[in-house]
Amino acid sequence: MQLARERENHREGKGIFRSAINAGTLGLLSGLIFGLIGGIIDGLSAGLITGVISTLLMSMLSNAGIACIQHFILRIILFCSGHIPWNYARFLDYATDRIFLQKVGGGYIFVHRVLLEHFATLEPWELE
Repeated sequence: MQLARERENHREGKGIFRSAINAGTLGLLSGLIFGLIGGIIDGLSAGLITGVISTLLMSMLSNAGIACIQHFILRIILFCSGHIPWNYARFLDYATDRIFLQKVGGGYIFVHRVLLEHFATLEPWELE
């Protein structure tokens, strides 16, 4: 039972997906609370506006929301600069199928020590 739970926790993208769910849940709960308070104090339209603004701010400014934003921006920067493919998980699975990498838990390791040492000794300008 424990091993099955560990395998499920190590699927690709599960951590960032969980952060997005947590950010959305926090945002919706705070939006509901502040919307109801704004609605009671100042009427329906003020409550609706307060709820929407609160939902957006709490979702984006929570730790989970910031992690999602940082993750997405990093992927965009690396993709646009040509350093990674957009579907990175598919690329890693491709390398695993070709026996360059081995999947271990939620990460990957090089199968061949010589290949690891080769990439480790390359200078950044040699990668282009």
